[in-house]
Amino acid sequence: MTSRRTGAGLTVIETLIAATLFLTAVVVLVGLFPTAVRATRQAQGHLMAVNLAERELEISRVQDFDALEDRSATYVLNVENNGASNDITFNTQVAVTTVRPGLKRIEVTIDYLGPDYFNRTLKMESYAADFNP
Repeated sequence: MTSRRTGAGLTVIETLIAATLFLTAVVVLVGLFPTAVRATRQAQGHLMAVNLAERELEISRVQDFDALEDRSATYVLNVENNGASNDITFNTQVAVTTVRPGLKRIEVTIDYLGPDYFNRTLKMESYAADFNP
């Protein structure tokens, strides 16, 4: 006797294989979510540090050449991500060194404890020239 199988339905094995593949894909995608959230928090902290460093450089650029001097400041900024809120303390240090007469180097260092609880440091530098020596 021959069986009459038509192509209209799925067997139990085919359904189990399809369900296993689907669930594997879902588990992988759900596993990526915490990594994406962590990366977003790190990027937010880094972006805030970059903005603070640029701000400190701009403050130095508008000062008179002879008034440029070392300074430091502390900022506490709030980061909010997916309803979770935390404060990050940014310690800024501006170091001004004379490269040669009429030229100064301005280095901004930002230290902060990132949302992932690792110490981070960001450095930016610029130069200021005295065009009226």
